[in-house]
Amino acid sequence: MNSHCTLGFNATTQEGIHLNGIHFTTKENCYVVAVDELPGGTAEDYQIHICDSISNLANVYCHFFEADYEIILQKMIGNTSNTLTDRCAANHVAIRLVCVSWNKALNELNCNLHPLETIASKTKSALKEIEKSMGITGKIKGKECIGANIVVQMNKMRYMDGKGDPRGFKTFLNDKNLPLGLIPRYRGTSCGSLRASILEEFNSTAGQVEMQVLGLLGKLLTGPWMTKFYTGAYDQTDYIKGIEIIKETVQKLKDQLHSPAEFLTRTTDLFGNQLNASDKILEKLQQPPKDTVMFTQMMESCLRAVILVLERQYQQYFADTWTVTEKLKQETTSARTHNMDAEELMGMFSALKKKAPNATICYLSCKMRARKNNTVDYLDSLDKEKQELVIRKAVRMGVIQRRKRRKKQGELQEELHKRQATKERKRSKQERKVLEKKIEELGADKIKEAFPELSEVKMSLIKELLGRRGVGAFVCHAWDLGGNRVIFNGKTETFHAKKKKYTVGYWAMSGEGEVPWV
Repeated sequence: MNSHCTLGFNATTQEGIHLNGIHFTTKENCYVVAVDELPGGTAEDYQIHICDSISNLANVYCHFFEADYEIILQKMIGNTSNTLTDRCAANHVAIRLVCVSWNKALNELNCNLHPLETIASKTKSALKEIEKSMGITGKIKGKECIGANIVVQMNKMRYMDGKGDPRGFKTFLNDKNLPLGLIPRYRGTSCGSLRASILEEFNSTAGQVEMQVLGLLGKLLTGPWMTKFYTGAYDQTDYIKGIEIIKETVQKLKDQLHSPAEFLTRTTDLFGNQLNASDKILEKLQQPPKDTVMFTQMMESCLRAVILVLERQYQQYFADTWTVTEKLKQETTSARTHNMDAEELMGMFSALKKKAPNATICYLSCKMRARKNNTVDYLDSLDKEKQELVIRKAVRMGVIQRRKRRKKQGELQEELHKRQATKERKRSKQERKVLEKKIEELGADKIKEAFPELSEVKMSLIKELLGRRGVGAFVCHAWDLGGNRVIFNGKTETFHAKKKKYTVGYWAMSGEGEVPWV
């Protein structure tokens, strides 16, 4: 067994199914442990799934190698040093619960690629705020800044349903020696006079300056970031070294705040790499902006947004209390700089589900694990006698696992029904609150007009309650106790004029005596 492994997990909801994938990474390889449906996305759900999956893995190992279960389980837990997930509150709590369950402290690491998504969001918001402060209004559809809207609307030109010309668009990119993936793919509805709207927006000062700002950030920050951290197992950056690189980059961004215009003359990116002098796009981006003042203000605002994102998401690593020891360096050697192994699993599931929509989750999970863990290659590497022995044991274990799966599937459906019932009760409670507020606002005089379907008896009782004459009335009250809906009998005892509320006394559950419903 490998020591200092990294446990990774990632969940997603596809076609109403909430899936969680669990894998281990060593310095060289990635092994998938489980891909299963969960009843929900709470920290407890993830913790139970992780612990059960590792326990099951230990059980399978013992079946094949005739080892002691407790020894193997403790060895697997002992060889797990880190976790690698996205930055999510549920994931964070789940890891803490796993640590408590295993009675072991794990290094909680996070993916270094996911911050790029937040950076993109915050820079667009920053540019949008600048537009508002300057009184600039975009002409084309979209809720983002003008630059982002141009990109979204431009890629519609690849499809006829956006009134575009797909073949002509591709030819245009080839004629200009631009990569075909320059504009992202888009599927959407038409947007009217698309070509004229984009042309008008692109010719505007704000549109050109924003595209220049976003383009330079892509060339000098986010592009090199992807190149640095989105790598394979054999050429990846050490995780601890990656944190130091990001820390240095944040300092460079802070230094750049004092002179945003230097982006127009830089010959290196923010990671210190030499820029390609023959890059025609970069050459265009570094030309003098159409409005220097606007460029400086927008670039400074975007830099502040980027710094804020990075300092918040890496605060545990940037804190003075976080110290890098030789032990930590040794433990994190198996950690990837990104969590794309988990994302790949979810992508594989989507592809397999599309190919075989009626296949069970169990079947798809087995197929994914066999492919990712190179099971067939392992069997081919064995001699014939050993191969037959392993297959016989696998068949027996398969029967045992299938029985467990059926039982677990039944428990899953039962839990899903319970949670759905709880959700319905919460929705019903919320609807009752809305109805209660509406009745109070309408008053006794307008109740009949708003609710003509009410009987005269119910209408009379409601008017008495609203008219403060409801003291002594018998009621039935539904409460959620232990996840169950329980009906209690009650009687309005007094009315508080200042609080405008009744005091109700409850004495017995429904069924022990007939009482009128109000």
